[in-house]
Amino acid sequence: MSCNGAQGLAEYKLPEIKGTFDLVRWASVFTLLKGLSLTEAEQYIKHRADHWGPIKTELALSALSDLTAHANSYILSPTATVLPPRISRSYLIEHGLVYYSF
Repeated sequence: MSCNGAQGLAEYKLPEIKGTFDLVRWASVFTLLKGLSLTEAEQYIKHRADHWGPIKTELALSALSDLTAHANSYILSPTATVLPPRISRSYLIEHGLVYYSF
């Protein structure tokens, strides 16, 4: 997740899947968080927990928590002018088995 230059990361190792699996469809629920404030996103995730299931809910809350921590540390830093990315997209694509961003 990202917001105003801050990144929130979480990872989940998908179980071994036989047959086809559509990661974009599985992760499409996360696009609904786009444009929400951090508080609104947390409320939305918790509200949808029963529908999303424990894995998606925990993944989203973990990334949101990480994003909140990094956004808060950036805001509280008196010398911060630009928040550097923690992990570049090119690194994730090169080293990750699967990478999803919206």
